[in-house]
Amino acid sequence: MLLNSLDALRRKVKVLGVAYGVGIALAVAVIGLLGASILDYLLNLPAAPRIFVSLVVLGAIAHVLWWYLINPAMKRVSLSDMAGKLETAFPQFDDRLRSTVNFLGGPIPGSDAMKDRVVGETTTLASRLDLSRAVVTAPAWYSLAAGIGAVGFLFLLATYVINPTYRNIALARLFMPFADNAWPKRVQIDLVGQLPQRIPVGQRLDVRMKLGKGDRESMKAIVYYQYDGGAVMQEFMTRGADGTYSASLDTRVESGKASTAMKVWMRAGDDERQVGAVTVVPRLTIKSVEAVISPPEYVQPQQTSTVNLSAAPAVMAVGSKVAVRITFNKPLDAGVEPEIVSLEEAGKAAAAPKIAWSRDGNLSAVGSWVATNSLRFRVRGTDTDQFSNSALEEYELIVRPDQTPTVQIENPRRSEERTPVAVIPVQAVAEDDYGVTSLKLVVDRLGDKRHWEIPLVESASPVSGINWNRAEATGDRLRFRVNHDWDLSKLEKADLKSGDVLEYYLLVTDNFLLNGQRHEPVPSGKLRIAIISQDDLTNRVIDDLRKIKEQIGATKNNQTRTKQQTENLKNDTKDKPDLDAADRAAAERLTNQQSNAAAQAMALSTRLQNLQKTLDENKSPSNDLRDLARDVKNDLDRAADGPMKQAGQDLQNVVQPNQPKDKRDAALDDAQKEQTKATDQLQQAMDRMANIGSLAQTIERIAEILKDQKDVTKQTADAGHDNLGKRPEEMKPEDRKKLEEAADAQAKLAERTGKAMDEMQKMAEQMKRSDPSAADAMEKAQQTSKQQNVQKSQQQAAQNAKQNQQAPAQSAQRQAELGLEMMLNQLREAERNRLAELSKKLEEL
Repeated sequence: MLLNSLDALRRKVKVLGVAYGVGIALAVAVIGLLGASILDYLLNLPAAPRIFVSLVVLGAIAHVLWWYLINPAMKRVSLSDMAGKLETAFPQFDDRLRSTVNFLGGPIPGSDAMKDRVVGETTTLASRLDLSRAVVTAPAWYSLAAGIGAVGFLFLLATYVINPTYRNIALARLFMPFADNAWPKRVQIDLVGQLPQRIPVGQRLDVRMKLGKGDRESMKAIVYYQYDGGAVMQEFMTRGADGTYSASLDTRVESGKASTAMKVWMRAGDDERQVGAVTVVPRLTIKSVEAVISPPEYVQPQQTSTVNLSAAPAVMAVGSKVAVRITFNKPLDAGVEPEIVSLEEAGKAAAAPKIAWSRDGNLSAVGSWVATNSLRFRVRGTDTDQFSNSALEEYELIVRPDQTPTVQIENPRRSEERTPVAVIPVQAVAEDDYGVTSLKLVVDRLGDKRHWEIPLVESASPVSGINWNRAEATGDRLRFRVNHDWDLSKLEKADLKSGDVLEYYLLVTDNFLLNGQRHEPVPSGKLRIAIISQDDLTNRVIDDLRKIKEQIGATKNNQTRTKQQTENLKNDTKDKPDLDAADRAAAERLTNQQSNAAAQAMALSTRLQNLQKTLDENKSPSNDLRDLARDVKNDLDRAADGPMKQAGQDLQNVVQPNQPKDKRDAALDDAQKEQTKATDQLQQAMDRMANIGSLAQTIERIAEILKDQKDVTKQTADAGHDNLGKRPEEMKPEDRKKLEEAADAQAKLAERTGKAMDEMQKMAEQMKRSDPSAADAMEKAQQTSKQQNVQKSQQQAAQNAKQNQQAPAQSAQRQAELGLEMMLNQLREAERNRLAELSKKLEEL
């Protein structure tokens, strides 16, 4: 009886376990089915991931069936195990229930009485207890209810809640993963506009779309693009206020390819839209723009020039023929001519001219026209893809009217005085933009209006004997230099004489000839030539020589002073190992003085050279003046380039840093030696010009004659002191010799006085322009000499002295002395007046 109860209880437990497993399996199956469907819906899984998810769900169901249904159903539970479980539920059995089951189940060693007693007590106790209370049925019922509820929920959800379309798609996607069963999309992409089939590189590709459904402000739309199967690139699309999404994509052509296929597609939410492929082609660009310019016909020789307009504007004369060659990087559309777009402001210049186009291959076009106005333009072309270039580059053609020529006389630089037989070296520069046809020298005599025209250039070629050369020029103009030795004596029937004034200029005509029009001849600035005599020229040259002589003397004095200061510096520093700051400053000052002295000598040499040139050009017969100027110039050149320059270098060596004392002293010694040589050479130059006098020199010369006259007077008196009344043959030989010597000296002195008077008269004439006051003093002294019979008194004294006529001789000598003293006083008074006037001018300054 007890064993039957236990067996019935065991069957009940197994049934409840199976029911518990069935409930769990049903719940897991429903949850797995719903989870897989929801996951697929949310992620829109492809077939392979869906199969993987389905397998995961099936594995979970199989696991639950095995552990909660199959395994419990197949598991055998013994009565002994049931007894053990009941003893746990009913502690009062006190391990007797398991022993009873064992005793009743088979022979077990032990006392039979004890066995029967245990069995009896256990049976009695089991009869009083409800053993079914040990079995908990609630989990089984709950599990089964949950399973049935899950199935019912799934049924209600699939029948009344979920759209049948979604239900069928969910089941089909789970159980037929490779079938074409797509979820209905939450977002729908609608393309706005159409993408072009071809687009030039560099032009942005604008992609626009709207969302037919599923649009919201937080929606992220992405456009993807790919060049020739390369890397996929993406950009976020910008949402506009009207709900339009847009993106601007860069376009490019892969290196080395003529074109590139650009694949474009868009994605927003769960929708994706393939836009298609766009072919990216190279942009039409200008490779080069050249202007081939042919000058107008009047420009000879005809030389065609080519100008790269990308580098610089082309400049041409009005009437030039222009051919603009434009080369592109792609073939041009044969049916569309390039367009030249004028950039000139309205009303400022004419629009683009009428152009004749021609093709030079499929890449180049040539536009030709006759240039009449300047043009600033752009070029627009069309290629075979019907794309135009950006036409941003600007080009310019500068058309200039033919400029009038210019001519300028470079030599002579100013109006001059010339002799009637002078040869004037005329040098001039003529300029024009394209050439000179004629150039002539035009001469007018102001007195009688005589007119001469001397051709220098005719028909663009120089006249015989004319030097006409192309000169360097800046800018676009041509420069020509002409040299012509203009011989005044060859002016036809001019009969030039002193006092005539010639006015002259150059007249130039260029080669401009367009539509029968020419430019008027253009004159240069006018200059004048005052005709002077050879004597006037000589006097002016002597005046210049006199001034140069005075300046040479000043330079010599400066050189002497510098030498003395150099010697002082040598004495001051002979015991000093190093130069102090004051000594160094003194040495630097002396170096500057020495350099200035050399520069003065060179400047005077240049002036002498110009005097030589003046004498030569005016064909002066005064060869003595020409030789004098040459010799003095050579003396100055030798002094400046030789000892004066060397002295400056020696003084410069003195101030060199860290100069040893012995080398410094040697440099100072060498400088003094060179300065002495320079002083001697300057003195030699002055000695050559001894006959070129001044007022001071005249005073000195008259004073010397007066001194010599007094000496001769004394000598005559001494010779005749002891021989009064005697004839010369009665005198002692030694006394007669002294008397003859005194008479000879008196005669020579009379000759010197005569020469001095002649030179003084000549000098006065020469100095009338340069020093009128000195010339006036000399003329007055000359008149005094004549009034006092100075030279005649000296000649008379010489004759009387020869005859030992002491009284008449000494009287004549005193008369000569008186006349000389009067002359000297007049000259000295004039010198004092000059000095006073000079002092007054200095005070005013």
